[in-house]
Amino acid sequence: MKTIVIILILLAFLEAAMLPIKLVLTILLVRAFVRQDSANLILAFGLGLLLSHLQNQPLGLNALIFLILVEAVYLWSKTTFSHNLWTAFPVIGIFLFVAEFVTDKHYANIIWELLLVPLIYLSVRFWEERFIVRRETKLKL
Repeated sequence: MKTIVIILILLAFLEAAMLPIKLVLTILLVRAFVRQDSANLILAFGLGLLLSHLQNQPLGLNALIFLILVEAVYLWSKTTFSHNLWTAFPVIGIFLFVAEFVTDKHYANIIWELLLVPLIYLSVRFWEERFIVRRETKLKL
């Protein structure tokens, strides 16, 4: 958890300074698909506040958008057919379009964000499966 928080904070600074694409929101949405827990909502709220402050937007606008979208992804991921990359890809694309429509209205960047979704999905899924220790893991004897 510490590593993903540090990576997301660094990406928030990069996004506010020079990157025109929403990497923080993309990683949060993908992580909400891969792992369903309450830490996603805390990360969405905290990083939304940080991004609002860094980008000189109204404080809480990004936090509210991130919370709504992460909760929508969480509800969508409870369905039986949503545990596949090809079902996550269009849903995350729609949610990124909604976030662009509400905040920036720079629609040319959505193409780059959509191209990064499969790579981010596979890397977050690999990270969560291989390097995160869970208590509910039981060994079969």
